Amino acid sequence: MQFIFFVNILRILFPTFIIFCIFFNQHSFATGLQKSILPVPRPIFFESFKPKLFETILNEKKLEADIGFILYDIEDSKILEAINPSKQYPLASITKLVTALYAMEILGSGHVFTTTIEAIGEESGGILDGNLILRGGSDPTLSNDDLVILVDNLWDNGLRKVGGKFIVDSSDAIYHGEIDSDQPEYLSYNPSISGLNLNFNRVLFEWETVNGLYSFKFQARSAINNFDVSTTDVNFSKSKHKFKDNNYNGKNDTWFFDHSFLEKAKKRWLPVRNPDNYAAELFWIIADKKGIELPKPEIRHYPTKGKVLAKAESEPLFNNIQLMLKYSNNLLSEIVGLSATKKFSGDKKEIKASANIMGSWLENKIGNYQGNFSDHSGLGVGSMMSSHELIRFLKNPEWHASTINLMQNFKIKKTQSSTLKSYTNFIKAKTGTLNYVSNTAGYIETKSGRKLLFVILGSNLEQRNRLNKRDRDNPPEAKIWNKKIRLLQLDLIESWALRYN
Repeated sequence: MQFIFFVNILRILFPTFIIFCIFFNQHSFATGLQKSILPVPRPIFFESFKPKLFETILNEKKLEADIGFILYDIEDSKILEAINPSKQYPLASITKLVTALYAMEILGSGHVFTTTIEAIGEESGGILDGNLILRGGSDPTLSNDDLVILVDNLWDNGLRKVGGKFIVDSSDAIYHGEIDSDQPEYLSYNPSISGLNLNFNRVLFEWETVNGLYSFKFQARSAINNFDVSTTDVNFSKSKHKFKDNNYNGKNDTWFFDHSFLEKAKKRWLPVRNPDNYAAELFWIIADKKGIELPKPEIRHYPTKGKVLAKAESEPLFNNIQLMLKYSNNLLSEIVGLSATKKFSGDKKEIKASANIMGSWLENKIGNYQGNFSDHSGLGVGSMMSSHELIRFLKNPEWHASTINLMQNFKIKKTQSSTLKSYTNFIKAKTGTLNYVSNTAGYIETKSGRKLLFVILGSNLEQRNRLNKRDRDNPPEAKIWNKKIRLLQLDLIESWALRYN
């Protein structure tokens, strides 16, 4: 009983005691908290993770690589760290950053590519007494869906038959059978380039087994409308290589494969080597389905401009540049680069010559330029710059803000990624990858608001040069190397985010 009585007394007096303390010691109580000699607790991860030096990171990865990098403070205009800053390295898809800003300055961010349907002659009673021209305007994103809209417009305007010729003109750009001759021929990311491109100049090759026999299909694919095509064919022969050869006869593509090519997947994209015939066949098929009678197409330059009956316009260039960088699309890169050079120089150029002109443009911007460009996409190893040249390019105030907007959020795939999330507001970057080539360039904004610019270039050209051309389709040893250097790049970026926050 006495114990219960004592507890009840405490329950009554304790709140009174607390109120008394707050009333008479309010100022000293608050001041005591603010002036506590104990440090603010830091996250456990911060205590356990110590920033690593580059040599330590390189040794941990057991990586044979030639690496150059720069970390640059934008506001202080100061290089914070650098290794091999003046050495030239293959850029891979980092090239696309230069191409993007080159094209936007020359063409303008609102530039659109236009494909037209033109008539030469008079139309009466739904019949065109003359020629119909499908004229390419180098649109890199033209698709089946655009051709369907063009045909629908012709139908709505009353056209039912063409009495003359159906002419397909792709002379807006110089034809290239492929972007880089050192890549395997059957890779869809190494397509042809023309003044008339369709579905990124590729077809989907699908196969299945029916009663022990293979059945094949080639399709032109787009977002809405898909069509079978006949301009691509395939043959099989015994070979030590899964891919043997490509026979392009000036009209159709015939691919030769070993049967082992069909063992795993059931489909794969193949490049189109003659985009003119590809687009001509698709337009003819769509018109025929609609009920418009066209003669068989003729592929040739037709300088006479006709009355525009219908046209398809691309998205503005800025949108296409975003698409190009997001998906690292090589055809888009080459087309926007070639189009910029055509306007800049006043004439059509081949890829190599156009890339050289872009290099001269860059030298006028940053000065003291020792690099080289062999294309606009970075698909070949001939496009090279140093990390210091890239830093001078990216920090240029003319396009600094545009570059940040164009870059993608840096993908974090690592257990220590909590460092990046805890100590940065954002990281934006563009990567570039080939076999035994891996690069990253971008921006870091730390939690404290410090703005950093970085470039990391890495390669092992000795190992790359040992690869046979036919073995460059994702070789396993190169995949391991590229994975290691990617982790090294993440380690460096994490270390910088922690150390310079």
